[in-house]
Amino acid sequence: MAKAFSRTTRALSEDLAVRPRIVSGLAVLLGLVWLAWFTTPSLPGYDLAIAARLSGTSHLGAVLEPSGGATRFDTARLWEIRARFTPAQIARIRTGQLARLQIADDDNRPLALTGTVAGPDYDDAQGVRIEVASDRDLGQWSGRPVAVRVQTALQSPLARVLGQPASGAGATVGTP
Repeated sequence: MAKAFSRTTRALSEDLAVRPRIVSGLAVLLGLVWLAWFTTPSLPGYDLAIAARLSGTSHLGAVLEPSGGATRFDTARLWEIRARFTPAQIARIRTGQLARLQIADDDNRPLALTGTVAGPDYDDAQGVRIEVASDRDLGQWSGRPVAVRVQTALQSPLARVLGQPASGAGATVGTP
């Protein structure tokens, strides 16, 4: 039946189809998921070492290695790095935390390594020992300065946009 007036109440109610309602609902749901991500702490904060040096010592140790969904033990050469931090940073650093390291090789290219905090440096009250499992012979770079960042905080993207410091004062935020 033809409608005489296209803008009557009945014509307007028939114009509200199901598809636009579904699309609008999905857009609102996606916006809520994004808002939850934006306000949840997920960006790592790092504390940068004042000074760090690669010691020439290494030892064989057990390393947990994820392999195809299962974790297996493996032996690897563990290299030791001694890093010095401020007292405020030392208060935030714990054994087992992730550490990111960079050593400049002979061609001045950075060699990026990942290690874990092994514990305090008993020779230095403001120092920590960091162990790095590497197949490379790092002994040739013994005594060289190393850039060390230890992950100590998490920050939400919203807090980062607003310029708020990470949960630990003095932590730098971002990827090393």
